[in-house]
Amino acid sequence: MLSLLTASYIFIHTLETMEAIRIVLAATLFLLLAACSPRVVTSVTTPYPPLPSPHSVNTFEYGDSVPATAVVIGNISVESRIITIHCGYNRVSYLAKEATANAGGNGLYIINHKKPDLFGGNCHQISGVMLYLGDRGIIDSIPPTLSSDFVEINRKIIQKIRRRRRPPETNITVNVGYSWFIDKLYDIDTRSDISGLGGMEWQMRCDHVWRSGWSLGGQASLLWVDMKGMNFKQYQFAPQVGYWDRRGAWMFKMGIGGGYLYSDNPSHQKNGFTANLNLGAEYMLTRFLGVGVSADAQGTYFPEKFNKKYPKDDSEMKRRLALLAGFRLYF
Repeated sequence: MLSLLTASYIFIHTLETMEAIRIVLAATLFLLLAACSPRVVTSVTTPYPPLPSPHSVNTFEYGDSVPATAVVIGNISVESRIITIHCGYNRVSYLAKEATANAGGNGLYIINHKKPDLFGGNCHQISGVMLYLGDRGIIDSIPPTLSSDFVEINRKIIQKIRRRRRPPETNITVNVGYSWFIDKLYDIDTRSDISGLGGMEWQMRCDHVWRSGWSLGGQASLLWVDMKGMNFKQYQFAPQVGYWDRRGAWMFKMGIGGGYLYSDNPSHQKNGFTANLNLGAEYMLTRFLGVGVSADAQGTYFPEKFNKKYPKDDSEMKRRLALLAGFRLYF
């Protein structure tokens, strides 16, 4: 908790430049796009002409009897997003009925109902089958409930749909790319301004992802700068909290974290507290292997001036941006 509070404090102080502001705006846009209403996933096998209103759809809970005229036209699942609002049971059932009406169904049979919990999110989530009950809709004589075989077959179909949207439980990231400083930086030996200096960065991260999409992991990186007479390395170790959104073979990830950074210069060594923001996209080539790209922003606070022998360097904060690409391993 202390490292996250420190990370938050450091990241707030990185907003002094337009580059950092743009990053925050992009992250905010990412959140807004992923937020609001729950996600509705449908698989329609036998479409009918759409109905004018969701109120035309009759709802059946698991174990209820259904009319003899019932025909299954597809499967449906209503799931939560990263930050979902207005997702009580009445709301998610209305969205399911709305999707059912659009597919031409007038019956919704709910097979699974997942209530809000600590790890699954703050929303109700439901899944079931969309039904066409015939022109008469509900009839007077209602036969016994759907058979257990019917329910089990459709439960497996729904679970298969959900698995296609569920991120892998363990994600190992190996990245390499270019990183450059966006703050003033000075060479002590030549006493010259070398702002914009950059170098190669290697990064490795391991994340555990829950079914809800939230993740917890750790990140280690090495920045190696060897240009303009400068030759130094920076090592970073930081825990990270993230969220993953999978769309078929594509996955999108956002993470924020904070930890420890060690800067190894020929003339001096520095320890600092670091915060980082990560936005990434990756493509699953197979079930176990993928490729991806990411953009990272990092701010490091040093207890004393980075180059205290050079009076123009009056900042204890050093920030940098990185563009990285690499492989992903899934388990």
